[in-house]
Amino acid sequence: MNEQKKIIFSNRAFNSIVSETYDKIKTETGGILLGRIIDSIWYVVEVIDPGPNSIFTITYFEYDTPYVNHLAKAISKQYKIELAVLGLWHRHPGSMDTFSSTDDLTNSEFSRLLPQGAISGLINIDPDLRLTIYHVSLPLKYTKTSFEVGDSLFPDELLKYKFSIADHKQQNKEKIKNEIPITPSKTVNPRKGLLNKLSKLVSNFRKTTTIIINNYPTAENSIPQNKSIDIDFLIELYSKEELQLENTLQVNYESEIRGRQIFYSVKDFKNGTLINPRIEFQVSTEITNPTFLCDNKAYKFKEGIFSRYVESKINQTEFTN
Repeated sequence: MNEQKKIIFSNRAFNSIVSETYDKIKTETGGILLGRIIDSIWYVVEVIDPGPNSIFTITYFEYDTPYVNHLAKAISKQYKIELAVLGLWHRHPGSMDTFSSTDDLTNSEFSRLLPQGAISGLINIDPDLRLTIYHVSLPLKYTKTSFEVGDSLFPDELLKYKFSIADHKQQNKEKIKNEIPITPSKTVNPRKGLLNKLSKLVSNFRKTTTIIINNYPTAENSIPQNKSIDIDFLIELYSKEELQLENTLQVNYESEIRGRQIFYSVKDFKNGTLINPRIEFQVSTEITNPTFLCDNKAYKFKEGIFSRYVESKINQTEFTN
C-alpha cells in the first residue's frame, strides 16, 4: 500500500500561486515548485513564476524555460539548505481538475528529476480558487494528495537564508580589513539612456527658433532661441510615462529620437498577446508644453497619456484625452 504523501506550502509559496493566477485571470498560467523532501514530507518553500516570454492563452500555456531555469538556480542558492525542483502547477479552464495528454508528457519529465517522483498542481476558479495537488510517479500514475499551508509547519532551518544581515555585515568588515582601498567606480544613472535621448532632443530643438510638427493640427509655434530647457523636468515627465508602460500595462516598447520628436513603438505585451501592426505614437519637442501626437491628431500632454492611448488600442475604443 502506497504511503500517503504530505505536502506543505510556505505562506510565500502559496501566495505566489494565488497572485499569479489572478494576475492572468483570463488565461492559463503556472509555475515551478521549489523546496525539499524531509522525512517523507514535501515542503514547498518557493514558487517560480513562468517568465515574461511564456505563452498564455485561454486553453494553452507554455513556460519561458530559460527564465525558469535561471531563476530556479538563483533562488535555490539563497537558502541555507539549497532548494530543489519538486514539481509544477498550472491553471485549467473551468472545473477541469484532471490532466491533458500534453500535461502527461510534462509531468512525466518532471517526475524523472527525483527518485520520489514529482508533485503537480491544478488551479481552477469555479467560481472560487481551488488547488488540487497530485503526486506523479513512473510509470505515469497520479495520486491525489492533500496539502497544508503555513510557515509554522516548517522546520526552522528550511526557511533560513544562507546569509543573514549579520553575516553580510561581518563579511563586509572582513573584506574592508583585508583589501587594499581602490578608487570607487562611478555611480551609474539608471536613467542615463533617457537622459542621453533628451539631451539629443534639446540639441535638435535649439537648432531652430520655430517648431513645425509635420502636418498635425498644431501648425507651428515660435519659441525664443535663448529659452532655457528644463532637462530635469523632461526626465521626470517622460520617466513617469515610460514606467507606466512597463509596470502598469507591462508592455515592451522602443523609443527613438527623429529630428525634433520622440517616437514610441509598442512591440508586444509581456502576457504574450502580440500587437500587429505595432502601436506607434510621438511626443513633440514643444518643450514648455509637450504635445502628444497620435492618429494624425495632437493632444495636450497629460500624466498617464501613454497608457491611456495604448489601452484604447488594446480595447479598440476611441482615444480621448
